Amino acid sequence: SGADDKAETVARYAVQRDVYVHAVGAIAGRPVQRFVFLLPEAGPVSGRITSAMRKQGRGRIHALLGRLGQEDPALAARAEDCEWCGYRDAGWCPGAGRPR
Repeated sequence: SGADDKAETVARYAVQRDVYVHAVGAIAGRPVQRFVFLLPEAGPVSGRITSAMRKQGRGRIHALLGRLGQEDPALAARAEDCEWCGYRDAGWCPGAGRPR
């Protein structure tokens, strides 16, 4: 259903949302309360950001940062992710074929 597709899309962007929420909160000097994404495949998506979500997001960000440099880079898990990747345009990704 459309709601399931939108929820799946939002879940794929969770880390990006977390980074934005924490960066804007740090710049503003106060916690972010709401977010809005304008996603190409799902349209506008908004939601409330709770303190529990901010804490969980911090944990996710710290875990990802801790893994940097410890693993070899991997190709995208989903082919459609290559559509938006700058590596493809620059010709840096061996799995993406020719740049557009």
